[in-house]
Amino acid sequence: MLLAASAEIRHATLKDIAKIMILYAKALPELKKLNNKELHSVFQEMTKDGKRTGYLVRKLNYGEFYNDLDKYRDSLIEEANNNLK
Repeated sequence: MLLAASAEIRHATLKDIAKIMILYAKALPELKKLNNKELHSVFQEMTKDGKRTGYLVRKLNYGEFYNDLDKYRDSLIEEANNNLK
């Protein structure tokens, strides 16, 4: 069920991005000069530092979310290790 929801969200996101790409191409002819990788990067999320996360732009910034999750998990591990001493 979780995988189905995730796939549905991914599909809706890709569908929306396809529509946006068509509109961008009509509005900004220079986008037609970009290769697929360059065009795809236009729609990637960015961190607060301006680095691309590799995730497509969505309401929830997945790159920031997973970064925060990793930091939180690391802090729990560090706390657990300190308690073992």
